Amino acid sequence: MAAACLLCAGAWGALMAGPVEHVLWVSTAISLRPAIAEGQALFEADNPGIELLINSAGSGVLLQQVRRGAPVDLFVSASPWEIDRLEAANLIVPGSRATLATNRLVVVVPAGSPVPRSAEELAGPGFDRIALGNPKTAPVGRYAREALSTLGLWPVLRDRVVLGENARQVLEYTARGEVSAAVLYHTDVRLAGDRVSLGPEISPGTHSPIIYQACVLRDARHPSSARRFIDLMLSDTGKRILERHGFEVAESR
Repeated sequence: MAAACLLCAGAWGALMAGPVEHVLWVSTAISLRPAIAEGQALFEADNPGIELLINSAGSGVLLQQVRRGAPVDLFVSASPWEIDRLEAANLIVPGSRATLATNRLVVVVPAGSPVPRSAEELAGPGFDRIALGNPKTAPVGRYAREALSTLGLWPVLRDRVVLGENARQVLEYTARGEVSAAVLYHTDVRLAGDRVSLGPEISPGTHSPIIYQACVLRDARHPSSARRFIDLMLSDTGKRILERHGFEVAESR
């Protein structure tokens, strides 16, 4: 009887939710996924009949998926570089590109490990394995390599680097103690809770600005819905979501 009641309740919930008219495919940088997922819940509540399906990975991986014909409506990257490539190939809807937020780079270490006072201390003997995102697949790795090069640390640290395919993988390497330090986005740290310790921020002047941008793909099946989701994330509600997850809302839209 209890099982039957549960089935009835589930069927009633599905009935009340109404039929799905169409699915909106969103490919987003994995570091932004928690904020996009929160926006998803609001969007679906305000747009009955539209279901969002979120695919998250390193922005470079997502770019390759789009180039290979993945059925993506909305693309959100952790750097403008990927969208520049799509725009140059005429793969986005003109005028749909929008800046959502910015981020910062920080040094992170496993919980209980010595915390460096500056990025320069990573060159010391206590930091023999340093996790970075793979610059080919993850903008966080590109930003980090650029910063370490500007600081003159790359020649020293290059042979100590352990690459992760995206920011989340780098975070897990650090949280599990498989590396002695990592360079990550400020927003990633909270996802590991007390498994990591926050180190110094890396000066923004040492690397290109960390800018998250979204665009509607030229072959989007539902471009108007994709635009509406971008509008949500640009609204005051969207700004609060992004700020709640530690992102900084860009001044220029």
